[in-house]
Amino acid sequence: MIATSLGSFVVNLGSVANVPVGEERVFQIGRQLITIVHRNQSELLAVEATHSRKTYPAAVSDTGDILVGIEGIWNK
Repeated sequence: MIATSLGSFVVNLGSVANVPVGEERVFQIGRQLITIVHRNQSELLAVEATHSRKTYPAAVSDTGDILVGIEGIWNK
């Protein structure tokens, strides 16, 4: 199950079609900016858009949505 592998706190960022393969988009989650990088059909990266460049687990759901596990993001 994808949600379990992403952790307890998962955010749905909408359709993966909004981030074409080879491109990236910035999303705001709480007060943090997260860059989603769509590397290929099966690989997404979620990276803090700050100097820390912390990564978060990301996946595409069965319905084609981008899911990001954000545990620890609220402590910032």
